[in-house]
Amino acid sequence: MFWAIGIPAILLFLIVLIVLTKLTVTVEYRKAGKNDDLRIKFRAWFGMIRYTYQIPVIKANEKDLTVDVKKESKAGKADSEGKSRSDKISKNDIAASLKDFKELASHISGLHSIVRKFLKGIEITELEWHTRFGLGDAASTGSAAGILWGIKGIFCGAASGLMKLKTEPVIAVVPVFQGLCLDVVLTGMFRFRLGHAIIGGLRFVKFWKGGKPSFTSKRLSKHFGEHNNSA
Repeated sequence: MFWAIGIPAILLFLIVLIVLTKLTVTVEYRKAGKNDDLRIKFRAWFGMIRYTYQIPVIKANEKDLTVDVKKESKAGKADSEGKSRSDKISKNDIAASLKDFKELASHISGLHSIVRKFLKGIEITELEWHTRFGLGDAASTGSAAGILWGIKGIFCGAASGLMKLKTEPVIAVVPVFQGLCLDVVLTGMFRFRLGHAIIGGLRFVKFWKGGKPSFTSKRLSKHFGEHNNSA
């Protein structure tokens, strides 16, 4: 009798507990000179469950301020032999392409609504963004400081519109008019229920399986088919 009633009751209790559990995610990024540190902390059940994940940050080239990215490409026989190939485009191809772009736009819109619903269930309980920088020139540094203030204002406004902002953002821009430097401290604390994340994941899976776009254009069908197969 106990096994028939007790086990389902325990399973139901665990499911409800998981669904109602609030997860707090803290993202911390610090850059001081050449040192970068990015950490993501997870906390639940009043700190009884804690986990910290440190992510390695890509180091940019100091000379030209770029990041090296190795890009692989598969060359066909025509490319390897140095031959060029041209395709003829007909009116039917153009009409099919326009129809396919409308289909793709509708699916992107559907995915956008799923993401917005998920973000609406997230609370921001802490948001700080401090930047100390210098470009080596007073005039350029002053102009960049004004632009950076505007970027931070847009970022905070977007965060407030997409998620539930429960605290006043703390932002600061400290220009260094003499010298070249860049120090950044960015901290964000987000809180949401695990049940909300599970529902969002199920919506995304349902959208991906049942809402896969069907293209009539051979070019788009081949392109997306290759990406789906590679995924």
